[in-house]
Amino acid sequence: MNEEPKKNVLIIVADQFRYDCMGFSNEIPVLTPNLDALAEESTFFENAYTSIPTCCPARQSFYACKRSESFGSYWNYDVTMPIGGLPVEDYSFVRDFREAGYNTIHIGRSELNPLHDCTEYGYVRQRDTWEEYRLLHGESCVCKERKHLVEGWVDECDISETPTGFTAACAIEEIKNAVKTGPDPFFMTVCFSSPHPPYRPHRSFYEMYDRALKWGGFDDPLAGKPYIQRQQIFNWKNGSKSWEDWEPIVRKYYAQISELDHHIGQMIGSLKDLGIKDDTTIVFTSDHGDMCGDHKMFDKHYVLYEDVIHVPLIVKPANGTCRHVPRRTGAYTMHNLDLGPTLMELNHIDPSGTGLHGISFVDVLSGMSGERNEAVSSLNGAQFGLFTQRCIKTDQWKYIWNATDTDELYNLCDDPWEINNLIHEPALTEVIGSLRARLLEILCLEGDPFCLVSRQWAAQIHLEENLKI
Repeated sequence: MNEEPKKNVLIIVADQFRYDCMGFSNEIPVLTPNLDALAEESTFFENAYTSIPTCCPARQSFYACKRSESFGSYWNYDVTMPIGGLPVEDYSFVRDFREAGYNTIHIGRSELNPLHDCTEYGYVRQRDTWEEYRLLHGESCVCKERKHLVEGWVDECDISETPTGFTAACAIEEIKNAVKTGPDPFFMTVCFSSPHPPYRPHRSFYEMYDRALKWGGFDDPLAGKPYIQRQQIFNWKNGSKSWEDWEPIVRKYYAQISELDHHIGQMIGSLKDLGIKDDTTIVFTSDHGDMCGDHKMFDKHYVLYEDVIHVPLIVKPANGTCRHVPRRTGAYTMHNLDLGPTLMELNHIDPSGTGLHGISFVDVLSGMSGERNEAVSSLNGAQFGLFTQRCIKTDQWKYIWNATDTDELYNLCDDPWEINNLIHEPALTEVIGSLRARLLEILCLEGDPFCLVSRQWAAQIHLEENLKI
């Protein structure tokens, strides 16, 4: 391990933040001036993807630097069928930071394991701000009715008393304490619960928007697509909703993102005031995205549309950690797998774990090309039943393997909203075969139990289908 001066690390993680709803993405008119300003001096990834668009396993993958299926985490452990989290004896790259002398601090909900807290995965200190907020404001702060979960509401309290404002205030407090108590640098993760539904923005941000743009996939008839997509709409009782019903809901989503941006701006401002912004690596990203009414769907279950797997990623390395070239880049990264190896390389820490699926993208931060040429994501259902899906996304194509129903193929250049399923087009059999082979290769290499040849039947069927093509 190199003994060069250590720099602070601040990782800010939103919950269900769509890539296209950050102003800097130039796609949807959502106001995020503070994140845009951070992006201007950072590397902004146009092709950052989550390995799984489900809260708990996505976050666990971040710590393990491995796909969640490889250690048995398929869905959220706090809904439907019980399941464990990241085994406490497994690798967590935060332990390497602690061993390297960092003051490791976690703020927000970790969702690592139902039986173990963050301090067992490498953190010196943990603050569950969501639980603190509940204790301060009572159970009334938690949505109980499904109607409110989907439709949300507008908060009328002081802006500092919203869940987002409270978490940001706690983060600023912890940053100040870490600097005051020094001399060790801090490694801090701040996990917001926003803009996860129910969408509940402060009124001042809701009033910034008089309308929301209709999603390009909203009128998708779902022709030739897996049955589970129609079932998802039915289960949430959204089948009769028109755009007029969805529009104020989407507006709340916009507003909650702008509120989050405001509080992130306060956090970055605190780094400036303390004189440590330049010596702090700052990361902003999200665990995954949100359907938010597109294709008339809610939340993120049973689909692998861009809405849920494509995420924002901003990385501003601390001065001296690499030859940073601020820019937008089309380089691919599986952000929750690759961030750990990247942050360790920036800070001259050798990973103690082996067989990691994540790879460092420090070269990309230095202006070069990346190692990945595609993104691979998975999903395992559970909220309303099991439904195994795996997808591979390139610049032009997205192929989705649905183990128990029809597969999907989208030409993202011609059909960015993924409306027309081309899986049965005879002229595309060669494209499909190539994508399937590459998807299977990656999944087998990274220990997906649904595809490993040693598990036989699933892998064998997949190979037989390739041979038919």
